Amino acid sequence: MQHLAVHKKIFPILLIGFLALFVYAYYPTILDLWVRWNKFDESYSHGMLVLAISAFYLFVQLRAIPSLAVNPCWFGPALLLGSSILWVLAFYAHIEAIQHVLLPWVIWLFCYSLLGWHTAKKLLFPVGFLYFAIPIWDVLTEPLQYITTDVNGFLLALVGVEAHIEDVFVTISVGKFEIAGGCSGLRYLIISITLTSLYSYLNYSRAKSAATLIIVGILLALFANWIRVFIIILAGHFTNMESSLINEHDHFGWLVFAITLIPLFFLAHKLESNVEHTSQQPGQEKAAENTQSNANISPAYALLFTLITLSAAIAVPIYASYSKNNNTNSSYSIDIEMGAALDQWQRSYLKANLISPPKFTTPDGEFDAIYSDGTHNIQLSIRSYIQQAQGKELINFNNRLYDQSTFINHDAGSLGIPNNDFNYLIIKGKDKKLELIGYQYLVANMATSNRVMAKLLEIIRPLIGSPTSTLIYTRIRCTADCTAELPIMSEFIHNNYSQLTHFKSSSSDH
Repeated sequence: MQHLAVHKKIFPILLIGFLALFVYAYYPTILDLWVRWNKFDESYSHGMLVLAISAFYLFVQLRAIPSLAVNPCWFGPALLLGSSILWVLAFYAHIEAIQHVLLPWVIWLFCYSLLGWHTAKKLLFPVGFLYFAIPIWDVLTEPLQYITTDVNGFLLALVGVEAHIEDVFVTISVGKFEIAGGCSGLRYLIISITLTSLYSYLNYSRAKSAATLIIVGILLALFANWIRVFIIILAGHFTNMESSLINEHDHFGWLVFAITLIPLFFLAHKLESNVEHTSQQPGQEKAAENTQSNANISPAYALLFTLITLSAAIAVPIYASYSKNNNTNSSYSIDIEMGAALDQWQRSYLKANLISPPKFTTPDGEFDAIYSDGTHNIQLSIRSYIQQAQGKELINFNNRLYDQSTFINHDAGSLGIPNNDFNYLIIKGKDKKLELIGYQYLVANMATSNRVMAKLLEIIRPLIGSPTSTLIYTRIRCTADCTAELPIMSEFIHNNYSQLTHFKSSSSDH
């Protein structure tokens, strides 16, 4: 393997230059992270601190390496190019999770490409530490909600407080509590894993000690949240829902979490005392390592390889951002037109008050109407997007088929329409009454009821002329368990599907 020994200051300077270009190339995703990190009441408000710690230990590691050597690895630029293309596809499809995950990976790949595996492996933790501030942990929110709900149901029964558990709601005699996303304990879990991982990296040389500390930290974080919710519910029970803790419990939660960390610090010290210390600091190696040099590689060759590596990392994202910005200078709106009659169903303007529209943000076109066959009323809603951007897209975390503060999911399935992927939801309101929702997404001229598939179809949408992305949505109020309404909705959609999916529309550019 050929090496080029260089002055130790050259690569850090080169890395800083790369990071500047990296911010420019991946600006849309980095801006999204910046916004998330500055929401101090959310799970990633520690992001700026994690970024600072990551940068500090990255350069500490580089400084600790006795002699940095450029060790060109041609497999690295290939991985970089593939990763940058994947980022562009996720960028076009507005899949934020993939965009976020790729950022630290691209940074590490740059180091790997120029320094080789032997040196780059020492940078895995400093760069990988960024993942504690990347919004990939949100997938744990819902499971944590249900775990917290079930645990508190057990604890309340243990102390003799009668409680009814349904979904993520805990109902006691004096009121009702919702274990919302913010009550799942995700913030405490992320902070605990972040702290224990950093402490283990700095102080332990054995994987067993690190794993023990991290696992105990996870358990204590979960325990802290369970106790926090339990105390809040008890406070509501004993004060007839008048305790200030019920509505203002954020600071109280951090206090409980801090108290549970006390035994963690004792455990950390105990594990540390059991570790066989060495004189090496994290990342330090024998001076004899990584000192190979070979003058056969010319500076021109090293410069050429560096430029190729830079291009592989940033060229495609810069081009994609530039071309997309050029295509989104104008704003559009769609006027959606639907017939007054759909089969035997007539549009009823007098029943517009029955409309419960889906919660979709800033569509370019929308349509809502009630159609009646004289016996039943069915709502038809359409949401269309010509241009999409972060926060303005068909498939978005904030878009909802129903108001989740009023309804809960009761059942789901396929409407069973022949050769048609049209799904349904049955939702239950606070009044215990049920409503039936039918829905389908039209993306890239293809139909699906799967949100993930609809999101993936957004990848190919720009390649076929960016056709409109649309939600087709029907809704009907059930008289009982929705058994009678299911065939009615299926027949309405089946008989009128061509009109529902090929509605008249006119767009305006302004």
